[in-house]
Amino acid sequence: DAFSSYIEGKIKNSPIILEGQKIIPKIGLVLDDGTVEDIQLGVFTITSATKNDNLVEFKAYDNFLLTEKGFFTNLKGVQKIKTIVDEQCKKIGITFITDTGNLSVNVEKLNGYTIREVFATLAGYCGKNAIMNCEGNLEFKFFSNAPIQVGANRFAEPLKISENRVVITGIKCMVDEENELVVGNNPPLLFSCSVMTKERLNEIYNELKNFAYYGCELDMIMGQPELEPGDVLNITDKNGQVYNVPIFDYELNFDGGVYQKIYSRVKSETQQEFEYKGPLTTKVDRIVSDIVTTKKLITDTVIAFEGQFDTINTNYLTINNKLTAFEGEFEKLKADSAEFVTIVTDKITAFEGKFNEIETIDLKAINAKL
Repeated sequence: DAFSSYIEGKIKNSPIILEGQKIIPKIGLVLDDGTVEDIQLGVFTITSATKNDNLVEFKAYDNFLLTEKGFFTNLKGVQKIKTIVDEQCKKIGITFITDTGNLSVNVEKLNGYTIREVFATLAGYCGKNAIMNCEGNLEFKFFSNAPIQVGANRFAEPLKISENRVVITGIKCMVDEENELVVGNNPPLLFSCSVMTKERLNEIYNELKNFAYYGCELDMIMGQPELEPGDVLNITDKNGQVYNVPIFDYELNFDGGVYQKIYSRVKSETQQEFEYKGPLTTKVDRIVSDIVTTKKLITDTVIAFEGQFDTINTNYLTINNKLTAFEGEFEKLKADSAEFVTIVTDKITAFEGKFNEIETIDLKAINAKL
């Protein structure tokens, strides 16, 4: 999966337009020697801002916001995961910092996805989750094997711990809504990955089997801002009992002091299956994505602010003028060659359409006015 973060805050009113601005929040820690170390919490983009008296309230999301766009690639066939992810990260201006070795997939199986879904799918194939780290870069991460010690003086009572410990004795992977792969026994871990194979799932299981943890809700009154999802805590309660708790998600609050809410989720298989909705399911909800892709229109960037396309360059079509189609009116439509290799549609319909100039070899129309 891909786990994103957001922040909400208030600042003094400012003449600067905040929406769209990039922010890098940091918390300064005073060390024993008197020096101050800044801990960066991530890189975020403000998506909304509301003025309220002398304050501006804002909300900002991490760099996964940049991935909510169609996945386009110049790659073909079987490619290393590192190669696929590096190409997409370069497009959105971030870095992929995880070494995925020689793990490879057929890139054509990812057609029709968003970039975020591609990152989530490939992270799942690696047996990990996709996160944006504190530097704003992409990382594939499973729960760390180097637990962080948390004593009873750092959290508030009562400590909410699940009754039973969860042990990974098996894994179930949903390839699509009709097909699943299972390894091990009584799998407590369920996830989706449309490119998963039985061989690869066995490898993941051998890496993760017998990993054990407790579900937990933890109120840390003495927060540790360096923590991230994917870290593992060894929590010692007031009776000396130690619990292994991975961070699934957390809330960090700063108002002069730092306190956190940390969650380690435990869900039954029934709950997970009820909530399952993988990329292949959401793909059906995004017919427009397939239309934009058209399997022929391959372009690095298509930017459409208020319907205006400055330039689209492909092997098939070059448009240098504004293209307006809300009323079927095309001011000028030209092609270097009047013959199109492929038009991926059965018909073009324009209600009350006006075509001032069309250059082509052959035109068939019913009741057309040129």
